[in-house]
Amino acid sequence: TMIEPEMKGQVGEEAIDTPITQRGSACHPLADLFPLMEGKPFDELCESIERDGLVQPIVRQEGLIVDGRNRQRACDKIGCAAHYVQFSDLGLHCSVEEYIWNQNVVRRHLTDDQRATIAMQWKPQMEAAAKEAMVEGGKTAGRGRPQQGLAKTPKPKKSPGTRKKLAEQAHVSEHKIRQAEEVAKKAPELLAYVKSGSLPLRKATKQAKAKAVQMKADAQPAREAAIPEKPKGKRQQVIEGEWKRRMSFTISGLPGIATALSGMTRNRIPILRAACTLEERRRWASQVLKAVKALRAFAAALNPEGKACASEESED
Repeated sequence: TMIEPEMKGQVGEEAIDTPITQRGSACHPLADLFPLMEGKPFDELCESIERDGLVQPIVRQEGLIVDGRNRQRACDKIGCAAHYVQFSDLGLHCSVEEYIWNQNVVRRHLTDDQRATIAMQWKPQMEAAAKEAMVEGGKTAGRGRPQQGLAKTPKPKKSPGTRKKLAEQAHVSEHKIRQAEEVAKKAPELLAYVKSGSLPLRKATKQAKAKAVQMKADAQPAREAAIPEKPKGKRQQVIEGEWKRRMSFTISGLPGIATALSGMTRNRIPILRAACTLEERRRWASQVLKAVKALRAFAAALNPEGKACASEESED
C-alpha cells in the first residue's frame, strides 16, 4: 500500500483552523454526514498526533477524504504533515460507501438513533445510485423473446428495498429507519438534534406527528374556504327548511323549561324532596343530567367555534 506524503507548503500556520473543504481536501458526502469530533476527544487526538505523528494515514478516493476528517483537522490545527492512502490501493472487496459505514459504526460510539438518522440523510444518494444502476442494466439487457432451444436465464433474486439496505448498513432495525423517515418528512429540522444525540428519535417522531396534526388542523379552515359552495337543489332546500322549522320549534320550548326548573330550584326543592322517594329523586336527577349532556353536545356540534351571539352576551 502506497502512502502519499503531503506536499511541502500545504500545511503551515496559515492552514491552522482552516476548514478542510477550503484547503482542497473535500470529503466524501457520506463521510460528511457523520458528526465531527469536538471538545476533549478532539484535543486528545491533537495531542496524540503532535506527540507521535500521524500513525494512521488518511484515506482518500478521487480527491475526496473517505476516512480521516478528524485526523485532517488535527493536522491542520497543529501544523503536522498529513499522509494519505488511496482507497483503491487498500485491496478491499467493498464499496467506498460500505467502507465508510463500517469504519464509523465500529470506531465511533454512535447510538442507534444517530446511525438511523445518518442513514436517512443518505437515502436520496442511495436511491439515485439504484436508479442509475437500473438504467445501465436496461441498456445492456437483451430485447425480444428468447430463441427456441436456448436455456432460459433464471430470474435474479429480488434485491432488498432501500429501507432494508439502510438498516443493514447502519446496523439498526427497519423500524428505526421508518421513524427517521417520518421525522424527515414531517419535521426535518429535528434531524440535526437527533444526529447530535440531544434528542431521542422516539421523541422526535412524536413531535413530528404532533406538528403534522397541528398543520393539518390549521390548514382545514383555509381548505374549506377555498371550496366553492355548490348551488342547492329544490329538494335540498325543502329538507333544510323542514329541519330548520323543527329545530326552531324545539329550541323555543327550552327557555320555558329552564325558567320552570329555575323557579323550582329556588322555591320548591324542599317540597319535592319531601314528596319524592330517594329512587325518584335519583331517577329525575339522572334524566336532567343526561338532557344537559345531550344539549351541550348538540350546542358544540352546531357551533364549533364556541362563540355566543350578541344577544346572549348582552343578557349575561
